[in-house]
Amino acid sequence: MLDVKNYSERYEEIEESVFDTFADEFKTKLYNDMYSQFSESEWEFALVHGLQKLYPHYKVERVGGKSEKDHGADIIIKIPSPLTYDESYYIIAIQVKDYGNSVGFSPIDQISKADSYADWHNAQNQLLEKWVVLTKCQKQLNPKFEQYAASKNVKVIWGDFGSISTRLTRNLLIFNELDYVCQVSPNIFC
Repeated sequence: MLDVKNYSERYEEIEESVFDTFADEFKTKLYNDMYSQFSESEWEFALVHGLQKLYPHYKVERVGGKSEKDHGADIIIKIPSPLTYDESYYIIAIQVKDYGNSVGFSPIDQISKADSYADWHNAQNQLLEKWVVLTKCQKQLNPKFEQYAASKNVKVIWGDFGSISTRLTRNLLIFNELDYVCQVSPNIFC
């Protein structure tokens, strides 16, 4: 029996094929160029910008500074509650470290302060997840880091940002493709 694909399935197949063709090269260039441009706390600003592009309907805020000693986060992602019409949010707290090679457990302990930060545990806000982003650390040099993170319910993103850079790459390619279509044929989608 012949397998007939609908328009959506055919579109997804083409998009996936094109993305797979260019994604690795684009991701490698994005990774290398970002590492040549950002260091230390600059990563916080770069990640806020990139995450806001990835999640345009969420609020992404840099919250490091003086209050960081209370909540342990450099960045938060505020996801609007889907069931309320007020300003209620689910919060992802992120600690960013620009460490090379190996790292101790202090970033995990730092972001774990979010568990007891009252402003993220009330009727308006609920802490959903805690992440530690390590910009240059190598996973293989830190075998106990993930175990300790898991014991504190903290997710870890290593060096190349893994899924974040893949999703950012995909979204940048798709958004640029749509921008091009809008310039060439504004009556189609725009």
